Amino acid sequence: MWSNIHFPDGNCDPCWLMDALHAGTLVGCTDGSYNGKRSTVLSSAGWILYDKKSDLRLAGSFCEHSPAASSYRGEMLGLCALQLLLLALDTWHPSSESYPVLSIFCDNEKAGERAHEEHRRVKPSWSCADVLRSFRNTKHILSIPIQFSHVPAHMDDLLPWEQLSLAGKLNCMCDSLAKDGLRRGMESGYADTYNLLPNECSAVMFPSGKASSDPADYLRQSLGHREAQVFYTTEKEWSLEKFDLISWDDLHVTLLGKPLAFRVWLSKQSSDFCATGRQMKRCKMSVDDRCPSCWKKNESAGHLCICPSARLQTCTSPSTWLSYDDLLLQYFVETMLLGWYTVAWHLER
Repeated sequence: MWSNIHFPDGNCDPCWLMDALHAGTLVGCTDGSYNGKRSTVLSSAGWILYDKKSDLRLAGSFCEHSPAASSYRGEMLGLCALQLLLLALDTWHPSSESYPVLSIFCDNEKAGERAHEEHRRVKPSWSCADVLRSFRNTKHILSIPIQFSHVPAHMDDLLPWEQLSLAGKLNCMCDSLAKDGLRRGMESGYADTYNLLPNECSAVMFPSGKASSDPADYLRQSLGHREAQVFYTTEKEWSLEKFDLISWDDLHVTLLGKPLAFRVWLSKQSSDFCATGRQMKRCKMSVDDRCPSCWKKNESAGHLCICPSARLQTCTSPSTWLSYDDLLLQYFVETMLLGWYTVAWHLER
């Protein structure tokens, strides 16, 4: 979180921050970045502390690897970093006087509302629950009052730089910092998924990374991976090397955006439990296990992809039934009556 900090003119002395904090001229801003097309597990944040009187600013950016990476999480991490930095200043130089209210700007209204809320208990189902727990623990010991304010995003696309407000300019700078942090994370192959946030007392860890919200989803994914490994190495007779060649985490992320019906179909197809002749006969829903297209016995899920004559016969008129072979006609009538196969035909108007 603190690996890439830009000090004003290389001056690492933070005394100007304390002077600006006491004078009420210090403001903060943060922004997040996420590019799901390039990486679904990386999100970044950029932040700035700016003194309106001396024109000095302290800026930083960082990237996080998490299964729950998103643009929203990047915004939350930036707000978390600013609160932690203010806590460090307050701890390093405690003051007996009360501080004026410090404004922190963010272009995500929901993130600002969450950061402003105070909760005795953070619900596990909330998004970025780990960051919210860090917020809660930090607020209990931070004596600097903070006001989170919303700023419109990307105003530099609409107005020239000279016409932007101070908050708008800081937001554009933070956006560049966050994108630069995301680029560095992608280029370096950053993949540490087990880091605890500062002031995060505990966390639940899984092979895919730290649970950032309700651990039930991560637990189901972990148990499903284990059951899939047992199934494919025993039932399908795969080797462990072959099983590990598949990027199961990326497959899980891809399928999350697919409809439930498609995911159910894919599970049945890949596990050979779809409605093939073999399974229909096993469930006693049919007396015949043959393929209705090529008549091969013991039809399986694998056969559906390589059947040489997988075509649905469509009858345009009842009179065309007379041209079919008697045996084929008998087979279709019997299976249709058993409720296994449907023959579609249309009456001529």
